[in-house]
Amino acid sequence: MEHSGRDDERNQQLLAGSEQDQAQQWASLLGPAGGSNQLLLTVPEAAAVLRMSRAKLYELMRRGQVLSVPVVGSRRVPRTAVLAYVRELTELAERQQVEWRQADQRGLVVDWRSSWSAFGLDRPA
Repeated sequence: MEHSGRDDERNQQLLAGSEQDQAQQWASLLGPAGGSNQLLLTVPEAAAVLRMSRAKLYELMRRGQVLSVPVVGSRRVPRTAVLAYVRELTELAERQQVEWRQADQRGLVVDWRSSWSAFGLDRPA
């Protein structure tokens, strides 16, 4: 599945705007699966939307990071679970960015390459 620069623009737009705008944009991004408006995605469909492998998605499901439901001997991923996972990742990244900026402003960010000697190690060539 190839993705164009347009996909990246749409993803950036999802991070801006009101919650209602974001919901509408996510709905258009996810679009109908298989030509119909399905509420449950197969694992390959959900993995394609998230741009990850099926194995990685199964791992996230096993860890409870992505919700899945049993359907007649197989697993399905609710569209809302895909949205929740992306929202969780986005919020985590935003928190980390704020923490990094705050640490940098306080002078607590140190370039790891300059701290080799602090651990008694020779700096790699």
